[in-house]
Amino acid sequence: MAKKAKHSLWNIKDIIILQFIFYLIREAIRWSQEVLVSGDSILNLLLPVVGQLVFLGVVFFWLFFLYEVPPPYLGLTLEKLKSGAILGLKLGIPLILLTVFLINFPLTAQESSPNFSPVFYITDAEQLATSLLYLVLFAALFFLPALGTELYFRGIIAGYFHRKWGASIAAVLSSAFFAIFWASLHPGWLLFHFLLGLGLYYFYTSRESLWPGVIYLSLVKAGLTLYAVGWQYFNI
Repeated sequence: MAKKAKHSLWNIKDIIILQFIFYLIREAIRWSQEVLVSGDSILNLLLPVVGQLVFLGVVFFWLFFLYEVPPPYLGLTLEKLKSGAILGLKLGIPLILLTVFLINFPLTAQESSPNFSPVFYITDAEQLATSLLYLVLFAALFFLPALGTELYFRGIIAGYFHRKWGASIAAVLSSAFFAIFWASLHPGWLLFHFLLGLGLYYFYTSRESLWPGVIYLSLVKAGLTLYAVGWQYFNI
């Protein structure tokens, strides 16, 4: 990695402040969803994305202006973008196939809940192209929020734990932090996000770049969102 900036050694106080800012933004978004959005709406999806973009701006300021961390230190270079994008896409292919399968064969979901009504049934090439187009659009929508997530959890939090206790403990603690942060203490989602966090940490440390994790996380969020619209929650 590139040499670290002189003032880039953030501490636990900085992490607590950033965490507080995130929860403040999230509560503001939740309040907006309850007060400003009437009924199910695409805004229920877009408002959290807006909140994550605001948080991205905060993290950008924290890293690149306050601490003057050079982007190459985090592997954020055009040279590594290409290889990171290729790796992220390769790893995302099984996720895409799983998403397509769940959308087209939701037998278990239909039996367990009458609210499942998939938006896309792929029976011909045109519907396949439409579904993949939605997947690409969602992935693009989540790209910048994924960048903010990776900057915070891998760039700041994992970096802090790595400096204190080494790579193994950093992988476990940053992944646990990531899981609790996103999963709202739901057991199944906690495990999913913990394993996802371990994978993203591995991508970051093995390739010395955040790009693979950013691309892959964008696809994860896109796949989950595409499946989620099958439950009668968003009027898309």
